[in-house]
This record gives sequence, structure tokens and C-alpha cells, in this order.
Amino acid sequence: MQEIENSLVLESARWGFRSPDSWENAANDAINSLFPGQTDTLISRLRGRGLYPSIPAPVMSQHGGKILPETPLEIEAGAGEVFYTLDGSDPRLPGGAVAPSAISLGQGGGAAAALTSRTETWRYLDIGRAPENGWQSNDFNHNAWKEGQAPLGYGDPGMNTTLDFGGASNKKNISYYFRRSFRVRDKSEIKKLTLKLIRDDGAVIYLNGTEIARDNLPAGEISYDTRALSAAGGGEESAERNFNVPLNLLRAGNNVLAAEVHQTSPTSSDLRFDAWLEASGNEAFLSLALKEQSIVKLRSFDGRNWSALTEAQFLTDEPQPPVPGDLLFSEIHYNPQGSDDFEFIEILNRSNQTKDLSNLRIGGGIEFLFSQGSRLAPGELLVIVEKLGPFADRYQDPAGTYYSPDIVVAGEWSGRLDDAGERIELMGIDGTLLTSVRYDDSGSWPRRADGLGSSLEPRDPFFEYANISEFHAILNRSAHWQASSLFHGSPGRIDLDRPSAVINEALAHSNIGVDWIELHNKGQGAISLKNYFLSDQFETPFRFALGENNIIPSEGYLVFHEVELGFALSELGSAIVMTIAEDEEIIRFVDSVNIPATDQESIYGRYTRADGITDFTRLEKETAGAQNASPAIGPVVISEIMYHPTINGLEYVELTNITSETVSLHDILRLQNVWKLSGGIDLDFPSGARVKAGEVILISGIEPEAFRSQLGLNASLQIFGPWSGALNNAGELVRLRKPGTPELDGTIPLYIVDQVRYEPTNPWPIEADGLGSSLERAPMAAYGNDPYMWIASGNDGTPGTLPDLLGNQAPVLPELNHFSWTLMVPLTLHINANDPDLPSQPLTYESEGLPTGLTIGQNTGIISGTPTEAGTFGIIITVSDNQSPALTDQVSFDLTIAPAPRLSFTGIGQDGTAQFSFEALDNKIYEIQFTNDLISQEWTTLETFEIDQGGLMPIHIHIDTQVRQRFYRLLEK
Repeated sequence: MQEIENSLVLESARWGFRSPDSWENAANDAINSLFPGQTDTLISRLRGRGLYPSIPAPVMSQHGGKILPETPLEIEAGAGEVFYTLDGSDPRLPGGAVAPSAISLGQGGGAAAALTSRTETWRYLDIGRAPENGWQSNDFNHNAWKEGQAPLGYGDPGMNTTLDFGGASNKKNISYYFRRSFRVRDKSEIKKLTLKLIRDDGAVIYLNGTEIARDNLPAGEISYDTRALSAAGGGEESAERNFNVPLNLLRAGNNVLAAEVHQTSPTSSDLRFDAWLEASGNEAFLSLALKEQSIVKLRSFDGRNWSALTEAQFLTDEPQPPVPGDLLFSEIHYNPQGSDDFEFIEILNRSNQTKDLSNLRIGGGIEFLFSQGSRLAPGELLVIVEKLGPFADRYQDPAGTYYSPDIVVAGEWSGRLDDAGERIELMGIDGTLLTSVRYDDSGSWPRRADGLGSSLEPRDPFFEYANISEFHAILNRSAHWQASSLFHGSPGRIDLDRPSAVINEALAHSNIGVDWIELHNKGQGAISLKNYFLSDQFETPFRFALGENNIIPSEGYLVFHEVELGFALSELGSAIVMTIAEDEEIIRFVDSVNIPATDQESIYGRYTRADGITDFTRLEKETAGAQNASPAIGPVVISEIMYHPTINGLEYVELTNITSETVSLHDILRLQNVWKLSGGIDLDFPSGARVKAGEVILISGIEPEAFRSQLGLNASLQIFGPWSGALNNAGELVRLRKPGTPELDGTIPLYIVDQVRYEPTNPWPIEADGLGSSLERAPMAAYGNDPYMWIASGNDGTPGTLPDLLGNQAPVLPELNHFSWTLMVPLTLHINANDPDLPSQPLTYESEGLPTGLTIGQNTGIISGTPTEAGTFGIIITVSDNQSPALTDQVSFDLTIAPAPRLSFTGIGQDGTAQFSFEALDNKIYEIQFTNDLISQEWTTLETFEIDQGGLMPIHIHIDTQVRQRFYRLLEK
């Protein structure tokens, strides 16, 4: 098309009655309608004369071009055995024998059966009203209808039958009706039935009286006056659309295919219709992996007949040496259940190039050198193992429970992964660190990966990063990792099928009721709990079978009490484990949580932090069967942490009483039982210690008076210490706990009052990692174990004083007016909310009522996408901050999505003007432009329209009789 485009412009200018758009429409019609239709007809005629093979040729999923090494090329084949060559020779020798160089790819499927073809003859009704009831059924008599060959329509070239639109160009028929009969001798060989449809504008298709397809028409009952949802234009008018048809609707013997085609407007300029059915047998899908540049030639052979030749040339990319950021450890199984012989690590190629792994080295507790010629394609995975034999027994035996196909194993390492944690690294041949991770079996690293059946895997292996330093830092964050859902891990694949059921809320210590566990379905669609099990122990996971009669509704909840569970949760701390199992073999962990020692009637449940990580934490109140409450905060909170001071600085932790009452740091009935601060540091508060309402206290690693003197602090400030141990510069858990009522055996439970697991990397403030700042909680009543609830202090911290912050203020959305946009045109609309807090908080956005094709960015507030349905939509936008409880703002507005404006010629007026019209949108500016010369493309603005309220816009244009030809166009500004 491009090669003759300039000639088309010259021809348009020369003759005047053809425009470039009309040439393009004619070309699209030939490409999409004429050529495909004639191809089927030609092949059918040649086969009928014995001049073309009766066996269909194999079809490649990609017909030539660039392909990555080892990437499977899918081959669809009908009857016969498929033979191929890679050296450019024909698999078939002259005379019909199989060539010596031909390789068998495998057996194809059954032969395809043709039911109807395009350009068939149809009965049609174009009289401007609906036919009698039952016109779609088999026994309807259509002999009085007209007859014509498809495509049927008007207004475009290439119509075999021109339909009558009613005589008046501005009052054309809205709907047209079509029927054709065909016979099927034997439907047993048909395994797939496909409807092919060409329509302008909308259509409903029926097979034997049952609707099988509806395209560009509204739901519900269809009448003669029902209009199509949008106008088809350009290549859309002749585009071929595919619909799968249920096989049970097809009959042996006589069948009827019926259709009704509807227009968007009585002034529509054109109409087009054709439809046909394709029936397929059991086609086979074979696979061919290309290692290098090749000319692939394929034929099918049934022992007597050969198919036509399928031929294509493929180019493969050369593998490139990896750079930091290309590869990462995507799974680490460091402490498998059963035996360390099942240990493995997995490597992922995150890049878009094949990577050369030759002589790369894995070091740490294990050693492995990749062999010469090793390579890894984009998005592909490979595995290195402790022992090949045990690994193959567990994961590569097709009869095994944990079989995983297509695992690529690079080999065995020497050494052994440390169950207590260690650093492993991947080094380039020049010693460059490509990727590394220092995993651990303690702290906030996933507990399930430490011998309980899971492996370690990244939450998002394709995470974004600002620089290589951040890339390495993210990989060493425990929050970046999760325990695998699949039991024994998922070597050689990324598990995308995590169940949507979660353990959502629990009561583990009740003196007035019973313990209970709440499950929640986060996804769409109900979940049957068949083969689901619940337990309070990893060692005995099948304590309660949930059963197929228990169903969690879509986004719903289900609560189980200890009486029906058959077990109670321990007030001294308990696990909750939900699994899927068959024959008492765990298939996957659905979810698991650990509840610490809990006070009476304390509720624990899921809370999603601003960074997307979910904690199972103490909540404000019980909400069984509904959305969880906010986290419980206080009465005393960790308000500041100086974990990595400058060389002359001192470590400290600051606590603040955020209530209006004095808090005793001991059991008021047992003064010897005191509050404790623990983690990398340990301190027991002295009996009798109290914190007044709003008071700030400090805990230090040295004697309190020495600490006060060195930092010049006020004499009235309470300072406790020294603690034992030290705050870890690499991050750790700091926990404040209070004593509960002693158990009968003397055990004193310790209940969590507040806890913070800080880290020295983003999203935690990095200025606190040795650069002079401390971590300061802001605001005080926020959830403490959330990195976005902390800011960096000024130099040397603010021990004993709180940051000067206003109370939390709600975010503010701007007022949004009615907004109009065009159908099938990409849209980007920024909803810019403002957060008045200092520092400003991350905001999240939600929407209701967006049309199909548009979404809103949860963290960006950008509405984007391509709208695919027309109409006016009531949109509601809600913005929330990340405080607890969250503050919100909401705004609503109307969004109109309309078809692209088209300039329609409506006739010559009595005053001699040319009359046009177009559908205008609200609050839009349009221009009518003209040119006398399409070659120069010099367009002159004739008239500008500023539209406040949309609708049908008439235009009258004076005809200049001194100009032989003139071209007009409509632009939306």
C-alpha cells in the first residue's frame, strides 16, 4: 500500500471523484474481503479438479522473522504425519517419497470439514420492517424473500448484492434480515465450530433459531428499531470476526443460519454483511524448537498424499553477556522438608534478550560453574540442584504428586545451603556481581520456607528499581520475599495460581465465648473448599477438613468456631495453617499466619500496609463476616529509633504515651511482672515505672545519666537503660510487650503493645542509615510497622521531643466537570488529588462506573486505556490516605464516550449550498478545513465550532463554481 500511496494522491487530484480515503477503503476491502474470499474459492476449485492437495498444509504460529533460540514454534496440523527440514530442502522428493533429510515432527489430527463458505447465496429482507415472528427458525418459509450473493450491502465497492435502503438518504432502513440453509451429513467428525462474521454496523446471528453471536448491539431484546452501539468505519467495516459456536446446536441434516444487521443511524452511508461457518476436526498442535537461523519447510503426508509446502525463514538472536539487573535468584529451597538432598535454587532471566551464561559462577555456601554454551532465553528459568537423583524423583517423575514439566536443570552444585541462612551470589566472568541475596531463617523472613514445606520466592520477580544499588538492596529485603504456595516449591515455573482464599481474622483468647477463625475470598467468583484443610499446627495439617459444602462467596467471608473445628487456638501463641491436599498429601499452602500471645478478647487480622505487604496484627475490634477494622494502636508506641548514628552519636529508642491517661509499665496486680523492650536489644523496665499522658521517654544503650549528659537532655526527661545488645544496622524487629495474667504453670504471657521491623533500604527513610538522621513516626497514631509511617529526622535525631506535625488531614480531590471522549481513542486523564499533610502521604485511588477498556491507577490516579463501549457513564472517584483509620475524599462526574465524528453529506440545499452534518460531543472544538490540492496538503480552515452541548451539527458550505474540485475534512481539536 505504501509503495503506491503517492500515485493514489496524484490520481485523486487528477480525477477528483476519488479521495485517498476511498482508495484506502477499496484496498482494505480487497485485502480483507476480496482476496480471502477468492482464495477459498480458488483452492476449492483447484481441489475439485485434482490440481491442489486434499490435505491441509501445516500452519506455523509465527510465519518467519526473528525468534529466540529454543523458543517453541507451534505447528497446527490436520490429517497426516508432519515432516520438516531446516536446510532449505523440500521434505518431499520428486515422485512423492520422503526426503532423507526430512525429520518427522509427529502425527497431525483429523481432517477439517467445511460447512459453508464466504460469498454464499442468501435469502434477504430489505423492506424497512421486521419479518414475522420465528423468522430465525428452521421451519420458517423464506421463499418470498429476495436472493443474492454475499457480500450484501450498499455504499461500498465490492458488493455482490446491493440492498435497498429505502429511497431517502436521510431515512434509510435501520435493520436488514438474512437466512440461508445448509446440510450436514455426519457431525461426528466435527470437534470445533467457528462462526466468521463481517458486519457494518452491528449484527445478531442465529443457528437453528438459537442466538450464537451478538456484536456491537445492546443486550436484551432486539427489535427492528434497535440501533447498533457504534458506527463501523475504515477497515472495521470489512474486518473478519470469529465466534465459537456450541456443537450441540448443529444438526445432522438441514440447518439454518440466520442474521439481522442493524445500523447506528438512518443516515448511515454504507452497510456490509457476510457470514459463514467453519468446522474443524481434531487438529494437533506440534512444537518445534529452533536453536539457530533456519529455513523451515513443512508438509503433511498421509501415506499417499502430500499437503502443499509451508515455508518460512527464521532468524535467532545471538546470546548477550548478562549485566547486573538481568538475572536474579527467583527461588531458593534452602531447607526442604524430608531431606537436604532436595535443595535447589532457580535463576530467572528478567531481560528481553537471550543471555550467555558461559562460565558464570555461583558462590557462597555453594559453588557452581556454568558450562560453556549455557544460555537462558528472556523470561525463562533454570534450576541448579543439590542432588540430581532425588530432585528428579520428586519433580521430574510424571507419576509423582509434585511433577513439574519442562524443568531445565543446569547441574549439581558442590557444598550445601545453610539452613540458618547465608549469602549466595552470581558472579560474571570478570568478577562483576550480577545478583545476590542474604536469606535468613529468622526475623521477618518467611517462616514456612524453613523446613515446613515452602521455598523462598520473590513477591514480584520483575520489580522496578532506580539503580543497581537499589536492585541489590531490594533483593536483600525480607519484605521482598514470600513463602511459596506450592508444597515443595515450584522449580522451573513462576506460580501464578495462588488461591484467593486467606485467613483473615481470628480470636485466640476468649473468656466470654469461643475461639474462631474467619476466612475471606479476595477474588471474584465463589470458592468451594473441597480438599481444603485447616489446622493450628504445621505438623498435623489435616485437623479439620473444610469440605465442598463450605463455599466462600465472591469477596465474601466464612467463620468457623472452635466447636466445629475440633481444636482451639492457644492464648500463648498459635499458628493457623490452611492447605489443599489430596490423599493426605499437601499440594499447596493456601495461607498461614502466626498469632503471638494474645490478651483476652484481642482480635488479630490482616492489614495491608502502604507498601503492599500484609501483616497479621492486633485490630481495634471484631468484624467477623465483614471488612477488617483498623490496627489497634497504643497505648504506648515506639516513636523514634536511632539505630545507626554517626561516629560520635548514640543509639536510642523513644516511646510515647499517646493516650490521655498514665500507663504503668508493670502488671498493676503483680508489680514484679514488668514491660519489656526486645529485639536485638533487651530491657526490662523497672517495677513502678509509669508514663504520663502524652509523655515521651527514652531507652538507651548506656547509663541514663551518661546518655543525658552527652546529649544535653532535660533533667525531667525519663531515660531507662542500659539495654543489652545493640540495634542492628541491617534492620531488625523492635518489640514492646506487656505481661499478662500468669498461667497455672507460672508462665507469664507477654502481649505485644507495639512493634516495628525497620530496614535500611527504601521505602524506609535511608537517611537514617548512618547519615545522621533517626527514624521518626509520623503521625504517632499511625500503624507503626509500615515504612510509609516513618520520616527521617533532622541531624542527630530529636530524642525526647516529637516532630512538629499537624494532625492527619484528609486528601482533597479537585471538582471534575462533565468530560467527553471518542470511542476507540486512547485516553489518559489525570485525577490529581492533594494531600495537605507534611510530609505528604501516599494516596490510593478507586473508581466506580468506568466504561470497558478504562482503568484507574491505584497509586497514580491516572485513568487510562482505550474505551470500547459508547454511552454516558456516571463515574465516582475515591481517594484515601494511608493513615489508620484512612481519611478519604470523593468526587463524581459524567463521562461520555461517543463514536469518532464523521462528516456526512446530506444533500444540496435550495440555496445551492452543500449540506453536511456530524455528531458533536460536549465541550469540544471542531474545525472544517478544505484544500484544492491533496499533493501539497495545504489545508485552510473554513469554519471553527466551539460546542458547549453536543448533538447533531448541520453545516452549510458555499460551493465555489470557479473551482473544479475541493476536498473537505473534519478535525476534533
